[in-house]
Amino acid sequence: MMPKLIFEELAIAITAKNHNPTLLTPDFLICSGIVPSNWELLEPPILDSQMCRVQFTNSTIISAQVDTVTFSQTIEGKALEDIQLPTLVRKYIETLPNIDYQGIGINPSSFFAFEDEGETANCNYIVTALLSPGDWHEFGSQPVRATLSLAYTLKQGEFNLKIDDVKLRRPDNTPQAAVLFSGNFPYEISGGKQERLQNLYKLILNWQDDLKTYRELVNQRFYEKLVH
Repeated sequence: MMPKLIFEELAIAITAKNHNPTLLTPDFLICSGIVPSNWELLEPPILDSQMCRVQFTNSTIISAQVDTVTFSQTIEGKALEDIQLPTLVRKYIETLPNIDYQGIGINPSSFFAFEDEGETANCNYIVTALLSPGDWHEFGSQPVRATLSLAYTLKQGEFNLKIDDVKLRRPDNTPQAAVLFSGNFPYEISGGKQERLQNLYKLILNWQDDLKTYRELVNQRFYEKLVH
């Protein structure tokens, strides 16, 4: 049962005090140069006083709430130099330098799917591959599914990894077992306004190191247990 990487995403979330979500309109994003003028909307944006969401046809999504702005983009099959997301984040900060920024999170995630068919598709990778067997496995009418949260301490700071057994739906509506890995590298910033801005820029520049760390752990160490 060979798992297949079917989806990989990079999200960068900026936290800020009293951020105004209504700023996030397609006109603002394009006219300010944050996104290229030739990008097309996938669907009408969601715009209200509490939450805004703009999605483009190239799989880039920019969303905002009162205290967070999140940029996300699917990245499977892309070379690192072709991933545009960090550039968008930097342009956003440069365009709005007076916002009271508090921190940033580099958040990669990925789906690995199995080829099991039918409603009984096996969705218990965590239980069978990562946890010790026991009587608690044999309870209920369906195989138990699990969520696992791990916290690593690295040189650059904390790295959190969440693993979920999930069941996806194919285009023909048949179920497909999968495992979702969700990474989070949280960074707080401090100091005066200019110092915090410079720290944000440095953290954005280091996004490739965080993505490589995530891929090393997930693709090399957890993937072996997915295969077996």
